[in-house]
Amino acid sequence: MCVGFGAIKTLAKLANHIAKKQPEFNGVCDLAAIPSSQLDALLTAIEVGEVWGVGTKYQPAFKCNRYLYQNRIYQSLT
Repeated sequence: MCVGFGAIKTLAKLANHIAKKQPEFNGVCDLAAIPSSQLDALLTAIEVGEVWGVGTKYQPAFKCNRYLYQNRIYQSLT
């Protein structure tokens, strides 16, 4: 079981995705507690379509740049 914390539902889903995929978080990810440089590195590797409940909605709009960081999706949600 993994848990993700974010300021809004979509960011909580992103945090949950990170908690599941990154073993160093031990199943718990709080986006507010991650330093911005580390968060940028994490987002660079996450494709929009990988995040449950987010990718299916946003991925068609971002065909060229499919990564969260490149699309500035994280910044637009905070």
